[in-house]
Amino acid sequence: MKTIKWIFVICSISFLLSACTTKEYGTIDASTEDVQEILDTGQTGFVLIKDEEDSQLLRNVEKAFLEKEQTVMLFDVFQNDVSNENKNGLSNNPFRPNMPNVNTVYYINKGNVVEEYELETSLDNQHENLEEFISNF
Repeated sequence: MKTIKWIFVICSISFLLSACTTKEYGTIDASTEDVQEILDTGQTGFVLIKDEEDSQLLRNVEKAFLEKEQTVMLFDVFQNDVSNENKNGLSNNPFRPNMPNVNTVYYINKGNVVEEYELETSLDNQHENLEEFISNF
């Protein structure tokens, strides 16, 4: 009986440890504060400034980041707090000096925008080109 309890304890611990180390890939919704934190604290990662909902462009981004096991933060200029439309109903990109274009994936290294990939101007072979862009970093 003690052996069964020990096996149960060991299995439980290993399950908890594996759950704690699981990384989320693909797209993650981000608020103004989330993106600003990346810039202010000198973090590295990908940010997508978007103004579209459920388009093929966004599905391509999701698929490419999942396949490359990377994460991109999605900032919607019409929902600066992630879940609610902006009170005035207008688009608001507070990052315009650093990240001026919408529907563009930006690579940020140590809080600085290093490179961008414009989704709307790169429609031919977009999936492959986006995967190559992700792989460069």
